[in-house]
Amino acid sequence: MLKQIKLESGDVVVSDSNTVGHLSGWIDSLFRASKGLPKLGVLSALILDKQRKIYFHGGYFTPNLSTPLGYGMGEEYFGQYPGTREVEMVPFYCALIS
Repeated sequence: MLKQIKLESGDVVVSDSNTVGHLSGWIDSLFRASKGLPKLGVLSALILDKQRKIYFHGGYFTPNLSTPLGYGMGEEYFGQYPGTREVEMVPFYCALIS
């Protein structure tokens, strides 16, 4: 189940009801990042697991099967994905919809 938080800007933050973490900090970070982007639909964050390995950082749909597949899942994170980038899909663990 998704929680929805409507911001004064008109944007909506959605998060999975099982998402654990400091949600207000995530919302603030997503909102600040969105202000520097000329156009966006959905903005989500790089998500690391407890071992600082990439849990999710965007993904794409595989050709022919249209199955979602994440980038760098399980990979050690050392800053190899800097900045904001466009991807085909993100899960709604915590995301901002503009």
